[in-house]
Amino acid sequence: MRHPLGQFFPASGTTASQLLQSDGNLQIATASADGLIINLFEPSTGRRPNAARHFSLPGIATIAWAPANSLFYAGQNNTIKLIRRGMAEPVDVQDLELTQSDEITAMTTNVDGSIIAALSKLNSKSSQGNIKIWAISPENARARKCSVDYPLKMAGVKTQLIAFRPKHAELVTVNGEIVNIWTVSLNGQGCPVLSAEPKLVPGEAYRGEIRAISFDTQGNQLFMANFAGVISSARLGATPAQTETALADGSAINFSALASSDSMGNFVGVISSVPVDTTSPQAAAAFEDDSTINISAIAGSDSGVVALGDYKGKLYILYPGNKLTVPLVQDVHSSTITSLSMSADGRWLTSSDANVTALWDLNLDSWANKACTFLNNSSFTPAERLKFFKAVEGEVNPCSKSRPLNNPIKPLQVSNHAN
Repeated sequence: MRHPLGQFFPASGTTASQLLQSDGNLQIATASADGLIINLFEPSTGRRPNAARHFSLPGIATIAWAPANSLFYAGQNNTIKLIRRGMAEPVDVQDLELTQSDEITAMTTNVDGSIIAALSKLNSKSSQGNIKIWAISPENARARKCSVDYPLKMAGVKTQLIAFRPKHAELVTVNGEIVNIWTVSLNGQGCPVLSAEPKLVPGEAYRGEIRAISFDTQGNQLFMANFAGVISSARLGATPAQTETALADGSAINFSALASSDSMGNFVGVISSVPVDTTSPQAAAAFEDDSTINISAIAGSDSGVVALGDYKGKLYILYPGNKLTVPLVQDVHSSTITSLSMSADGRWLTSSDANVTALWDLNLDSWANKACTFLNNSSFTPAERLKFFKAVEGEVNPCSKSRPLNNPIKPLQVSNHAN
């Protein structure tokens, strides 16, 4: 398994991975059938200075990162494990009051790890649907014993996607075409309190059933991808009131950045916000069946770079201001992309399917240098340049020591090469 852009970590039964970035450190946590593996990297080079840490935790379905306290949680069946820097072994979070049938399928936490929200295989007809929320004391790994009053709008609802807004006391839930933003706080007893009414992201912003969501690391922008591969973003306010105002008048919805798939399987720009006809089930079904791109994961960054993965294992990069995504051509992934995670500056991307996790360097100069090393050449032939640097404008000799530096976040297509 070779590629000039990536490093690869095969692991059977991979279920989740996440890029952990804090205090100048870059780590990748990968959950697989063999347990949990954490790899440390140098953010400037991507080199691994230390051996990976391995925890024997089979059966992990989901992980959640709390950067303010440099800790993360791992959902394992009907338990949640807490792992922080310096710990020899993970510890169970106590007092969750989960039954044997409450298997956790997805999980998110706020910035300091004091609140966890999870989706489980609970009967969605319950008062909170399939959502559970806890107040957590990370210091002693214990949930506060609380009776949470869940909003009536959660009752009987099966939520598909869930995410805390970074650095804000807001929780995003997705149920089909409905994207809600709930304010979550702690009362005087330290118990979670949710707003009775959510802020609703307008349906015309994303045009159909949402399959994947992601935030930038500051929580300023929410990225969404629908069933047809249409990408949209909503810029949120600094306060809940400002967010509500922006969403109500539509000023936060970025229609110009929308993208969708064409019949050739490539992404094309969409300038106007012409909605898909979802009022007709037949029309919506026909549109979905005709689509060659079926997004399964999305990751955003502070720089505006967005990465997407689909059910066929393909990866795409959408750069700010561009109407075309750049395919990250690779054959590393051959099945559904289950998770994507990106560094704040948009340089590092992790992607996972059921068998491997990859770390990709999206820096243009790194791509060129690694490709030259990969080929063991002093320069590329015209055919090689076309193959590895198809999207680079101009007559660039990527292996020349005197070549000028390029924009580090500039679209580029690099393909596999076999000796």
